[in-house]
Amino acid sequence: MPLISLKFAIFVLASLLIYYLLPGKLQNSFLLLASYYFYVSWSWQFALILLALTVFNFFYAQHLQRCQTHKRAILWLGVAANLAFFLFFLLGSGLGDLIRRFGLTSFEVAVLLPLGFGYHVLESISYLVDISLRLGKPSTNFIDFTLFLAYFPKLISGPIERARKFLPQLSQKRVVDNQVLARSLMLIVIGLLRSTVLAGMITVLVPASVIQDPLEHTGFQLMMGLLGFAFYLYNQFAGYTDLVRGVSGLFGIELTRNFAQPIFSKDFSDFWQRWHISLSQWLRDYIYMPLSRALLRRNPTRSNKANLILPPLATMFASGLWHGGSPNLLAWGILNGLYVVIENFINLFRHSAPNAKRPLWRAVLGGLVLLGLALFAAIPFKLTLGHSRILLGQMLFAWGWQMPDLLVLAVMLASVVLDWLQFRRNDEFVFLGWPRSLQALAAVLAVFAVVIVYQLQNAPATFVYP
Repeated sequence: MPLISLKFAIFVLASLLIYYLLPGKLQNSFLLLASYYFYVSWSWQFALILLALTVFNFFYAQHLQRCQTHKRAILWLGVAANLAFFLFFLLGSGLGDLIRRFGLTSFEVAVLLPLGFGYHVLESISYLVDISLRLGKPSTNFIDFTLFLAYFPKLISGPIERARKFLPQLSQKRVVDNQVLARSLMLIVIGLLRSTVLAGMITVLVPASVIQDPLEHTGFQLMMGLLGFAFYLYNQFAGYTDLVRGVSGLFGIELTRNFAQPIFSKDFSDFWQRWHISLSQWLRDYIYMPLSRALLRRNPTRSNKANLILPPLATMFASGLWHGGSPNLLAWGILNGLYVVIENFINLFRHSAPNAKRPLWRAVLGGLVLLGLALFAAIPFKLTLGHSRILLGQMLFAWGWQMPDLLVLAVMLASVVLDWLQFRRNDEFVFLGWPRSLQALAAVLAVFAVVIVYQLQNAPATFVYP
């Protein structure tokens, strides 16, 4: 059931109708059934795997809470079990080749990573850690906890929710007033505009083959292809998140914001607070900060070199592992970690001014440098290491200038303008402050553009990340 499809729209509308006809005490049970129906539409095997993960963490958390001794060891055992579960499926795609290589079997072995499974595992780990730190209590309501992991708007590609924020919403009365309704509908329209129009137009105008076959293109074409990929990925992912947040808002459940105009970041540390926020915050809270605190206990100085180097590298290496664990993705993670390490050392000698106080020339120059480095890091994110070397060689030694496609530039500019309108007021709902007539016109034009671009694409668009 693709998210950008008539089938999904009918599913949401039917779910809303039944949801609001039911008494409050039955709404969570219905949302759980609807969520598993949605997941089964992708794969019933995936649904069984998610249920197994849910049962394990539900009862393990209660055991962790009751333990009076060896609590840290029991926590680590639970975390290790979740990670082992994840790594089994993550690395399982090569299991068949490995078994056949040793001649152990002639049967085909295929282990697929369930959709969104990385998100479910991170949510489960944070749930156990928070209970161990007494930041939350284990849920005693199996339906609510199962819904926490399986809630269909966030089921496929997040955002990553914390149980201590999500579960209380399930036990409270949910009210969808005019303000919540307006914000939810605005997020849905913007989500469709980003994922279908902006990202969709880029897929039509900039074929993926541009960077997948680097030897067939000039350096300039490859640069434009990389830029197109970056704008596509951002608008597709940000659009997906806005869409599911808007859908969830219609049910009275708030999901975490996942993007905050990353194109206007002042440096990489700021970028990772604006890009994939729910993942960045998870990595910060459960990897970066614990490691940093441990290092600072040994040397509590600002110039602690180990603290400037190890936490960023470990955090981004973990991010590369979570995204797939292939050599190119690990290289992507280490490269982004090195960017933050370099910034840490630079900031020892230079005070980092807030965005509002930076001169315009410095903001523009810094943004261009940041964009260039991000595009360089995006190469191994998209391509294998071998293809990355070929692409870099073409960009360095086969440069050939040509007039860029003005329509592609117009789509990218539209994306930047949309971000700027939200960034300058630091308000993602800034459009609700427009006159009602202008809001209505903008919404109609956006929906009209969505329909047109959707028809240009060969297949319904959905988004699964990573």
